[in-house]
Amino acid sequence: MRAFPADWKVICVIFWCLNLTGRVFGHGVNENLVFRVLKPSHIAYDFTIRPAKNFGGIFNFFYNGIQLVAADPIEACGEIQNAEETRGAVALVKRGECSFLSKSIVADRAGALMLIIFDSDEKNDYRFIDMIDDDTKRSTSIPVAFMQGRDGNMLEHYLMEHKGPIEIAIPVNTTGIPYSHLHRPPWTLW
Repeated sequence: MRAFPADWKVICVIFWCLNLTGRVFGHGVNENLVFRVLKPSHIAYDFTIRPAKNFGGIFNFFYNGIQLVAADPIEACGEIQNAEETRGAVALVKRGECSFLSKSIVADRAGALMLIIFDSDEKNDYRFIDMIDDDTKRSTSIPVAFMQGRDGNMLEHYLMEHKGPIEIAIPVNTTGIPYSHLHRPPWTLW
């Protein structure tokens, strides 16, 4: 039997990223990503997000079992009060009160590995906003993505009500899977 090299998992992830994006590193700004809630099982759905257009880090990673944490305050326009929970996690924040870039800088300072900003319009379940920087010449190193309002508000309400963690996998390779076969939340338009 042939042995795999010690770093075979890294090699597989690189080939998986190549298959997903058409290049080894990064994800295009007009390409949607999908993440999957793993736990708790009763909200284990697939959610679509879109990377920021011209700021933030490059999506060149795969996390399986990372925590999704709602920032406190949820708008993340000032210091994040729950930085201990946010550190090493994916931060979930709400659109509004300051620029997308400002939110990403605040989340980066709190130690988040990634930021998902959801629309403040709770009824939005069909439209994505193209997030751009605010022309202040500031930068952030963490990847940033936009999520529709209905999905983001549902996840925020779960996190606030249950005070328990949400574990996710990001990104999920949906290449070759028809959109209708994704495990979409029941509140999302098909």
